[in-house]
Amino acid sequence: MRTMTPTIRTSIVPALLWAFDAAAQCTVNGKEIPCDQFWRDYGWIFWTGGTLFFVIMAFWIWMLVDCLKSTRQDKLVWVLVLLFGNIIGAVLYFFIARKARGTGPA
Repeated sequence: MRTMTPTIRTSIVPALLWAFDAAAQCTVNGKEIPCDQFWRDYGWIFWTGGTLFFVIMAFWIWMLVDCLKSTRQDKLVWVLVLLFGNIIGAVLYFFIARKARGTGPA
């Protein structure tokens, strides 16, 4: 009877286990440190940046949807401002266009 064993080349599991190995080394400022220490020391940067990214994207999408639902005469102009201005365009739309129609901040 012949048994089959998976090889490293055909299985992704060993690659994933190696990627999360606590003995793995990360380079920070040219100095090798254990990767688990790297995530302990610098992991907050990724959580903060990721959270900020999703908040900004949610705000931008909210302003784009609001603009598309509005009955403004200059809707096309504001959509272009939102698409090409990204977050700056969303902030401009929030303070200028929404305020002009009476739904923005006081």
